[in-house]
Amino acid sequence: MKIFVLLNPLAGGGRAKGQKLLIKKLFYQKGHDVELKEISNFEKDIPKFITEYKQGGFEVLAVAGGDGTVRGVINEIIGKDINLVVLPLGTANVFSTEMGIGSNFRNAAALLDNGVLRKFDIGKVKSLKEKSDTEKTIDSVKGNIGENFLLMAGIGFDAEVIKNIVEEWKPKLKEWTYILSGFFTALKYKYPIFDLEIEDENGTTVTETSYFTVISNSSYYGGPYPLAFDAKMYDGLLDLVIFKEKGFINVMKAAWALKKGKFSEYPGVRFMRAKRIKVTPQNINFVSVQLDGDLWDNLPAEFWLEPSAVGIYIPKKKADEMDRSDKEPEEVDDVVEDEEIVEE
Repeated sequence: MKIFVLLNPLAGGGRAKGQKLLIKKLFYQKGHDVELKEISNFEKDIPKFITEYKQGGFEVLAVAGGDGTVRGVINEIIGKDINLVVLPLGTANVFSTEMGIGSNFRNAAALLDNGVLRKFDIGKVKSLKEKSDTEKTIDSVKGNIGENFLLMAGIGFDAEVIKNIVEEWKPKLKEWTYILSGFFTALKYKYPIFDLEIEDENGTTVTETSYFTVISNSSYYGGPYPLAFDAKMYDGLLDLVIFKEKGFINVMKAAWALKKGKFSEYPGVRFMRAKRIKVTPQNINFVSVQLDGDLWDNLPAEFWLEPSAVGIYIPKKKADEMDRSDKEPEEVDDVVEDEEIVEE
């Protein structure tokens, strides 16, 4: 098989760069032809490399990096009939955790030989901010219908955590970079409230308010931590985790429950499933949004799904699980009925 590898050398606090030769070796040992390119500028390099992929007659695109790297590549390949294998070399590696691989990129590389190709939904987001006539013309020419996310969109608190990350800490502190940023952000964050207009799975419009919401395509969050328990990346629905309590103490309680694997017992959230969500800030226009761990833009914004939009090689065990779940009835639990925002 002819494989084109895109490597983000800065992924995982820079650890990805040191795996360049090993990545090539893993594929060569299985008899594959490999060409590897390093990404230094996402905006310029990825479109150029995707063109090279198409012109070079490659069969699979391997993405070596973190979840943000995968999202950057997906933004360029939607609708282009390009299949991926993900080599997890980031900090959290949520997608690979979702697939039962974790951070073992050696096992991930072997999926071309012992894995199964499956199609996954892609989350979409579009800014609803007022645009100038020039910006509207550019969007019309480019056919701009929003950006993509594979895993989740975070609105409010966790996007602010991403904004406050100290990049220089990542090589040494790794996941602790996010934990420390979360702690200090929780101390000073103002917790602005926003409104959600939700088209649920039955087509009914429901309204909610929140200070922090995660719109999930995946069930895991921030690494090996289950958050949206019913989320499946192939069911045509987005899963909402709507936080109803605000303030430092409540954030710490939620984080502790997530860390201990007991988030299902945390009372301060409501779980919902949705086809489409429109989110509008109540008083201010700088409520931040993150996509797959990368800061994106501010509210207002609209979110939806593109079903079965990208093909990715995954373990056969996970593919069998997907096939079984397609035949099982799904249940949705509302954890919190109280609509009031509580501050502690």
